[in-house]
Amino acid sequence: MFWKDIRGDELPLDVATVLCDTAVNFGRPKAVMMLQEILKVPTDGTMRPGTLEAIRNYKGDLVGEYLNRRLQQYEQRVKERPDLRPALEGWRNRVNRLHYYIDYGPPALRCSPILSLSPLWSGRFPG
Repeated sequence: MFWKDIRGDELPLDVATVLCDTAVNFGRPKAVMMLQEILKVPTDGTMRPGTLEAIRNYKGDLVGEYLNRRLQQYEQRVKERPDLRPALEGWRNRVNRLHYYIDYGPPALRCSPILSLSPLWSGRFPG
């Protein structure tokens, strides 16, 4: 649902990944509006051709700027609702890990704690 709504197949993979993850946390309209604000295009919360073109033509670190904007949005949420302060560290960790994943890629599967702890994982790949 989120991937289709953000038109993920039409975006560079790094942009689509952070936009989709943000849509899960903020909702699709807010996630797209944050991107549109950076791109300086009309902010209607919908991925329209003008937004797609602005992404393709953007000069700079769009992913880095977008993730910084996301961190600012979390800070704003906490200012408006101090009861959310306990969640702030987890939100920051999520953004930092996502940025690391975008920059360096996923860890090797053989090092994955999920696979290595799985009773179904033998430690060897087939073939």
